[in-house]
Amino acid sequence: MVKKFMIKENELKNFFKKIDFIEFVVLFGSYAKGKSFPISDLDLAIYTSKNLELLEIGDLISKLEKLTGLEVDLLILNDLYKNNPRLAYEIISQGKLIFYRNKNKWIEFKTWTYIYYCDHKPLFDMFD
Repeated sequence: MVKKFMIKENELKNFFKKIDFIEFVVLFGSYAKGKSFPISDLDLAIYTSKNLELLEIGDLISKLEKLTGLEVDLLILNDLYKNNPRLAYEIISQGKLIFYRNKNKWIEFKTWTYIYYCDHKPLFDMFD
């Protein structure tokens, strides 16, 4: 199953290139870790230059599922480091950047994620 996805990685890049509001895309979860199974879904996180409506998100998911033949979980990264710094940190530290239109946005997101995560880490450690 991983081989099937790897073959389509260029198709994913081409898909995202055509959508001008997507700044970067990160693959995370089982496919990024190389531990996917036939029932694994495809976890993708996107950073956008505009706020997306629910229908736009649904349309993206439908098109991605058709392209990959997999169930897709799509996460919007914008401000995730503020709302869930632990998840944002997990995505940037264990995920794989598969597309970027604006590398500065990726670097900025990673920087803010590290700042927020390090700020909150003592609290995470206290409650783990």
